Amino acid sequence: MLDALAVDGNILDEDLVMYCEDVDLNIRARLHGYRTLYVPDAIVYHRLSATGGGTLASYYCGRNFALVWLKNMPRADLRQSWLQFATAQLGFVVHSLWHIREPAARARLRGQFAALRAVPRFWRKRRQLPPPRATASPTDARQHWLKRWVPAAPPKE
Repeated sequence: MLDALAVDGNILDEDLVMYCEDVDLNIRARLHGYRTLYVPDAIVYHRLSATGGGTLASYYCGRNFALVWLKNMPRADLRQSWLQFATAQLGFVVHSLWHIREPAARARLRGQFAALRAVPRFWRKRRQLPPPRATASPTDARQHWLKRWVPAAPPKE
């Protein structure tokens, strides 16, 4: 199964560096008709290091959430939901600016600006992905994806 999802022999997108590579793989698997499961009691052991957290997580999450969305969102859904996505991202910018004194907020902003710089590269990646398998009902599939793709707004204070 994983070989069918590989691009240039890589199963995980090395441009994501850390954070969201698993989400990227899960989305590609689902777009290709594979069933994925959420197992809340699963345990993952890191062989080399542990999750970074803090400002590192804020940077890469700010950067990679948008890039994974851009790379994997089906074209019809991209056209339909780009405004909602952009509005949510703008909400994160406003939230980060409101908390600009906090290092994590500044890191998230840096990550979002890094995502803007990476848009051309990730847009090209869309063409490198194996085409998704056709679904029985494209309309049902789009409705299903939209419910899961549009990010939640940042927390209100």
